[in-house]
Amino acid sequence: MPHRAFIGLGTNLGDRAVNYRQAIQKIGQLPESRIVRHSSIYETEPVGDIEGVFLNGVVELETEMPADLLMRRLLAIERTMGRKRSAGRKPSPSRRKYRPRVIDLDLLFFDKEIIHTPPLTVPHSRLHERRFVLAPMAELAPALIHPELNVSISELLAGLKSPQRPYADVLRELCQIVAGPVSAEVVAREAPVMVEEGQKLARLHPNIVVKCPLTIEGLKATKALCARAIRVNVTLIFSPLQALAAAKCGAAYVSPFVGRLDDIGQDGFTVVEQIVKVFRNYTFPTEVLVASVRSPNHLLRAAEAGAHVATLPFNVIKQILKHPLTDIGLENFLADWHKTRQRI
Repeated sequence: MPHRAFIGLGTNLGDRAVNYRQAIQKIGQLPESRIVRHSSIYETEPVGDIEGVFLNGVVELETEMPADLLMRRLLAIERTMGRKRSAGRKPSPSRRKYRPRVIDLDLLFFDKEIIHTPPLTVPHSRLHERRFVLAPMAELAPALIHPELNVSISELLAGLKSPQRPYADVLRELCQIVAGPVSAEVVAREAPVMVEEGQKLARLHPNIVVKCPLTIEGLKATKALCARAIRVNVTLIFSPLQALAAAKCGAAYVSPFVGRLDDIGQDGFTVVEQIVKVFRNYTFPTEVLVASVRSPNHLLRAAEAGAHVATLPFNVIKQILKHPLTDIGLENFLADWHKTRQRI
């Protein structure tokens, strides 16, 4: 029966994307092994005083090789890709941990084995402290139990403390990732201060859309910001007349919260349908952003109603993309492919 291994990848030198793809390709070519799946790629700030942002991820591998042989093969891949590890006397811990690298391949888990035979340590000795390992691991095996700590991957990830970052820095990073509008909410309650905050937020990046609440002060701020050519998303809308007032003030978006209306026994999508109809009657350019989406059915109804945008949690995205017939069809296709004993 094949072994189940998880391999961590990291690169921050040269063309990182090419390095990452090449490493996965070489792992996939290991004898008596096959890649089951691999995680998303994570961009990670380096630890220590080194320069160069890392690309990190995890690969799940089935292999007939024992752990020590697999590790030797991974080190050989590193060498062929130009990685130079220290030879001879061990370097100091700081020099050993924090170095730029073309590629770094770590054997994180190997079945449920616990191995402390230098140079091999499995599970990897510090993976429980590293978000850039735990986050991709949680994609692949959230329920996997760390054999030494007796805690699941998802629990280890949840237990990591998130360093508090400046709001402006987070918004700038989001705008670099998202090629489109990014809502940034004001926190004041008085219109003059909302306008001041909104102007500061809008200066951070052209993608920023200032988010104001549907209050009298929020509408005053919306009108003032729109007069300065700053886009506004008016939020916390629960009726079509609230949406109409926001559109009259020049809002680029209005955000009805359908899930919260459902919570109090009202049909949130009746409100969405009414808003869409009113806007069409008067040809408002304001777009309807359906918020508090909690299920695939919510998203379908938003699309049927003619909403322009929806915000939804990642678990709903995964649900809408999954269908049992898709899984069965893929399994049948791959079964037929494996019968040919070919490789692409």
